[in-house]
Amino acid sequence: MRGDGGPGLAQAVTRHQLRTAAGRAVRIAGYLVTEAENGMDALDGLVRLKHEGTPVDLLVTDLRMPKLSGTELVGELKRQGVPVPVFVVSGYGD
Repeated sequence: MRGDGGPGLAQAVTRHQLRTAAGRAVRIAGYLVTEAENGMDALDGLVRLKHEGTPVDLLVTDLRMPKLSGTELVGELKRQGVPVPVFVVSGYGD
């Protein structure tokens, strides 16, 4: 999903500053970035992109998000037949 039809990235990261900074860095590299504030918004957006025929080359998701966790998001994407590679991150530590 680059502006020139190249790879694209979807990110579902709950921390606004991190999501904004990461999105900016990837956009500077020429990628089209779709952002979501929580897991449910990410799921809805990714399903919509699939139905529109817009490929997503990578989903970057937080492990812990409101409404739907990263793990639940990945499970729902598989269940609904939305093929996308996933990179899971977490700022949470025990």
